[in-house]
Amino acid sequence: MPQEKLTFSQFVTLLLTRIYEYEIDNGPGDYIQLGLLAKDFKQNIPPQWIFDAGKVLESRGLAKCLFALGGIVMASLTGEGRMFIEEAMNKDENVAKEYKNNPGTFINVTGGNVNIATGNNNIQSINIETERKELFTILNDIKEYINRIEDEKKSDYLSDLDSIESQLKKKEPNKSIIADLLEPFGKFIDIAGKVAQFISLINL
Repeated sequence: MPQEKLTFSQFVTLLLTRIYEYEIDNGPGDYIQLGLLAKDFKQNIPPQWIFDAGKVLESRGLAKCLFALGGIVMASLTGEGRMFIEEAMNKDENVAKEYKNNPGTFINVTGGNVNIATGNNNIQSINIETERKELFTILNDIKEYINRIEDEKKSDYLSDLDSIESQLKKKEPNKSIIADLLEPFGKFIDIAGKVAQFISLINL
């Protein structure tokens, strides 16, 4: 029987179901790009629905979401989200259970397998840039100040700032290294506030 047009709430539930499905095969923690998931739906999904779905998932604690430039929305399931979907999959007349029994009713299935599009090549870099945007901004302000001063150790300071930036770009920065590299900058009165703000944000 052909599937009736999805409601927004059904669409959100199906997105969660597909992220849960991806976790089963690949483990938790990855951020899945919702726009890529939406492309597999047989029904044409409006871009606004994708953005709004991210806001709903985040506000209800069902997923951690990142919103990047260009309308990119990524989500990673929370514990609440997993429980929600596991319960939904066992409820009669719930779209999650219908999908579990017959995914091809809702999405395009290739070769008998559900194609989960993750965009993993871009997720980590977008995630880090978005999550640590304020830290990168402060670091850039510190770098601009150092570039303006006259100091015999100027090149060393700039090298240290580049090393801090490299650490920030890692998935798991070494905070001990950052703390050691950052320590000399506290002596500059004009940027002491920014150094303190940086330390507060990164929880050194």
